[in-house]
Amino acid sequence: MKLKFTLLVLFISIMGQAQNCTSVVSSSLFQQKFNQAASTASDQYKWDISVNFTNSNCLTSHQVKMFASLFSTDAYRLEYCKLAYTHTFDHQNFYDVYDAFATFSNAFRLHDYVTSVREAANEVLPPPPPPTEPDPVTNVSESFPDWNYPSVVGYTGITGCNVPMADSDFELLVKPVMDKTSDSERITAAKQLVATHCVSMAQGMKLASLVQMQSHRLDFMKDIFEGIYDQGNFAFAVEVFSHIPYQNDWLAYATVMLAPSPVIDPVVTCVVTDAQMDQIKKDINAQTWNEDKRKVLFGFLNAPTTCLSTTQIVWFMKYYPFDDDRQEVASAAYDSCTDKHSYANLKSNFTFSSSKVKFIKWLDAKN
Repeated sequence: MKLKFTLLVLFISIMGQAQNCTSVVSSSLFQQKFNQAASTASDQYKWDISVNFTNSNCLTSHQVKMFASLFSTDAYRLEYCKLAYTHTFDHQNFYDVYDAFATFSNAFRLHDYVTSVREAANEVLPPPPPPTEPDPVTNVSESFPDWNYPSVVGYTGITGCNVPMADSDFELLVKPVMDKTSDSERITAAKQLVATHCVSMAQGMKLASLVQMQSHRLDFMKDIFEGIYDQGNFAFAVEVFSHIPYQNDWLAYATVMLAPSPVIDPVVTCVVTDAQMDQIKKDINAQTWNEDKRKVLFGFLNAPTTCLSTTQIVWFMKYYPFDDDRQEVASAAYDSCTDKHSYANLKSNFTFSSSKVKFIKWLDAKN
């Protein structure tokens, strides 16, 4: 008896909430909260923002689907959609929300839940409403230039990340970038997106199109290049620049970055042990003045008996915070390196793209 009473109270509460859903939240307010949720990395934070907003507003089925798509797992999506159903204005369109799920099983779980709520309330769905003006947040793809974007289908070239994200996911995640008003804000937001997701060259081009100044676009494309999936499609990105010198600069940069280094497998004649590395570190740090530290460090690198792996050379490079000093360390350590075929990998220890290009050109000249 107690269970029946509890269920009755639950369904009365659900229908009371559903009946109060008579006015859809404005697109601008929804977009603001959606962007806030999309910019967080944690599913729990996304949950807190979306649930608090949904509990106090009336959403369309499409808006519910957009919030659900932000979560990385179906478990969060299912619980959110259950909660959101009673705050949804157009129940007749709620089937569209099922597309947010990665698995059919969870979509069916939501369907069973919605069916039970409808049956308990004897809910009769009205016919779909007449078409209205489309939500401005749904036409993201139309905001980008009509360029010749490369496809990742069948791509087998050099890659900078594992699997590029789907275009539908990109269109959701790019909205916070589009909402920024200045080049610097958009570049910062776009770099954050690339740092946390695997993007294709086409998606990188679309991000660059949001930047107004051509020179800023060039710097941005160089900065994200190493994180792009289909790096071999770099030639398509010339469309990002209308200024021919920038096109040539971009092609030269990408060509250098992808140029293979000759494979050389020298015979290792000596090794610096971990104990020896620890000792030289102590000797360097024991010096008071920077000039004395420098003498000890470069004296060790230039010693004829020194043999270092690229892994060990990284420590000496990172001892200095500036790229010019790191280039000097890399130059001094080259002759004593035991795995020169891996020397090109040291480019990742430079901060700026220009320094990486300078290093690769220096290495090509050495070989």
